[in-house]
Order: sequence, then structure tokens, then C-alpha cells
Amino acid sequence: MSLPLPCYPAMTLLEGFQRQFLDQFCSFQPVGEDPPPLAFQHDLPDTLIRALAELYSGCQALLGESFFDDLCSHYLRSYPPSIQRLDSFGDHMAEFVASFVPARHTTQLPALARLEWAIFQACRATPCAAFDFDGFKAARWQQPELINLQLAPGLNLLQAEYAVDLLWQHHHQQLGAAGLKFLDHGAVRLVVLVCEGKLQIERLNEGSWHSLLQLLRDPQLSSFERALSEYGADQLDWAVQRGWIAGFSAAAEAAVPEGGTEKQQAG
Repeated sequence: MSLPLPCYPAMTLLEGFQRQFLDQFCSFQPVGEDPPPLAFQHDLPDTLIRALAELYSGCQALLGESFFDDLCSHYLRSYPPSIQRLDSFGDHMAEFVASFVPARHTTQLPALARLEWAIFQACRATPCAAFDFDGFKAARWQQPELINLQLAPGLNLLQAEYAVDLLWQHHHQQLGAAGLKFLDHGAVRLVVLVCEGKLQIERLNEGSWHSLLQLLRDPQLSSFERALSEYGADQLDWAVQRGWIAGFSAAAEAAVPEGGTEKQQAG
């Protein structure tokens, strides 16, 4: 599915708290005539709760607002925020809800939380330039053994026993609780990324899943082609077309894309 990018204003504010604290306080530079620090202009505890509601809006819809607020209060006590990591605040939610006894009956919740954190990581990743097909063709012809492939910035892989992709889409389209019984409840393998300004949450077949896992383990083109020969020769082209592979590096050349990458992970 291809969807508009979610917005995270409270998380952006937390990142501003962190950046301003580190820039102005840790460096001991005078504030001068600048506006008061963001932390003095906003209620930090309220911002933290709003950030969790933005990050995990699907979980909030599944549990109900009152239950979710109570869960967030317990989360804050279990994982108090650190000024050095406000830009990653909320990253332990899937682990937390899996052990939160009052939510134990909502079995889809940990997987849904992992999906929503993967969505946030994809949305905050630095976009990269378009894949250099001409450069790749030349490098592949001249020195294929030296090529390393690079996954899209912020790309995440996720396995779940429930159709959390449809569950997340269902709540974001505000279709109501009545339609939940029609959702596919089978296991899914998903890739989450942002491609061409759109959020992509795609189900993967066995070949595509193993191709991306292979690249996580070993980015070398030669290893990729050897390991995936049994799944057909089109896996590389397909991954590039879908935006899963965003660039490459060869020998001592600078990595392509130049925008840098987020850490990819498989869930």
C-alpha cells in the first residue's frame, strides 16, 4: 500500500528540545536575546504523551484513548526519557506492551507497535538521490565483485502473526470497529520504507523476503546474486524498481546515495 506520510509534530518538538539543550546548554554558550528555550515554552510531560499518541496512533485506536493514556503513564515510569535520546523516545513501546499485563488480551498490540515504530523510522530517514542506473551498469561491468548494494534509508523488515498492515490502515482510514472482522488474520512479512515521498508498506513473498534479509547480512552484489539464484534472476531489478535498493558503492568510491542511511533492521 502507498500512503501519505504521517505527521509527528510532538516528536519534532522533542527533537527541538534535545537539539536546543545540547547546542545552548552543553556548549555553555549564552542564550542572548534568543527566545526562551523550548522546554520552558511547552509542557514537557504533556509533549511526551502527545508524542506517544502520534507514534502509536493505531495502538491508541485499538485500546481506546483512556486505556492508552494509562499505558503511556506506565511506559514513562518504565522508560523515563533522556535528553540525549528524545529523538528516539518511544522506541521501547513494542517490548513494553508485550509485558504489560492489562493489555495481554490484545495480542496484536506488540506487532502493531513494531510496525508503527518502523513507520516513524522510515519517515524520519534522510531521503536519497535517485538510483544511478548508468553508474551501476558501468560498475557492474567493470568490477562486479567490488559492488556493495545499499538499502533505502530507514527501510525496515517486519514479521507478524497478524495482518497488522491492514489493521494499521483500517484505523488510519477511520473505518470503524465493525469492519475489523473482515480483516485477513494471517501471518505477514512486510517491508516499510518511504519512496518518492510516499509511505510504502508492502507484503513480501518468500523470494523478496530472503533477498532483503540477504542484503542485511551481506551487502555484496556477488553474495546477493549467489544466495538468491534459486529465487530467480529478477530479484535485484525488482528490488531497485520498488525502491528497496537505493544505491551502491564500488571499491573506494563514496557511497551512493550521498544522503546517508538509517540503520535497517528486521523485526
